[in-house]
Amino acid sequence: MSPNQVTSDLLWAIGRDLSMQRPCKRCRSRWLVAGPGYTRKAIRFPLEAPISFWWMDSGVVKRSEGRTRDVSERGAFVFASTCPPRGIQIGFKLYLPAVPGSEHKTRLEADGQVIRVKQLRGRKECEGFAILTEHMILRFNSDIYERGGKRR
Repeated sequence: MSPNQVTSDLLWAIGRDLSMQRPCKRCRSRWLVAGPGYTRKAIRFPLEAPISFWWMDSGVVKRSEGRTRDVSERGAFVFASTCPPRGIQIGFKLYLPAVPGSEHKTRLEADGQVIRVKQLRGRKECEGFAILTEHMILRFNSDIYERGGKRR
């Protein structure tokens, strides 16, 4: 099984399980699905999970934390009070809940680019941002699976 299939299957299982038990409080709908005019290249799964992220700003590493709204193989939307600027490269760790019936601690480690920052209505503070991932590593305990690569 390819790492992309492992990631897709894992996100599907987690998204399905969480949406049935506890929908995202900030999401407008429980499922983000394809419809007329749908142009996304990957299916988004509603997933509220902790995420830590970092980026460089004038030679200084900035760090912050937030919670995801949804995730896909190609990115995520993150709710955070501190957002990196649009267009900047970031690194992040997404801490996934255990898949039902499994005791694996799983996290996604990735590099990506901030492609959109959402401001709070009428304010300059950010509500969240969208990430397009470029390189992703999926870790089950100490096992590593790279997108587009093999288990190490």
